[in-house]
Amino acid sequence: MVRLLVCLTAIFTLLAVLATAGYTQLQPPQMQRRWLFVWRNMANPAEVDRTIALLPRAQAAGYNDIAFSANIPAGKVA
Repeated sequence: MVRLLVCLTAIFTLLAVLATAGYTQLQPPQMQRRWLFVWRNMANPAEVDRTIALLPRAQAAGYNDIAFSANIPAGKVA
C-alpha cells in the first residue's frame, strides 16, 4: 500500500511539474487577421447604412478585415 502511494505521489508530482513547465512556455495566440462577416441584403440602402454604422464598432473591437456575402450588386460595390 505504501509503495502504491509513493508511486502515485511521484506520478502526480511529475504531472504537476510538466503541466507547470508547459504552461509557462505557452504564449497566447497572436491573431493577425480578425474577420467581420456581413450577410445582409446590400441592395437595400438601409442595410448598407447599418453596415457602415457597424464598422467603427468592429474596428474598436479589433476586427481588421471584412467579408460580404457574394450577392452584392456590381453597382453597389463601391
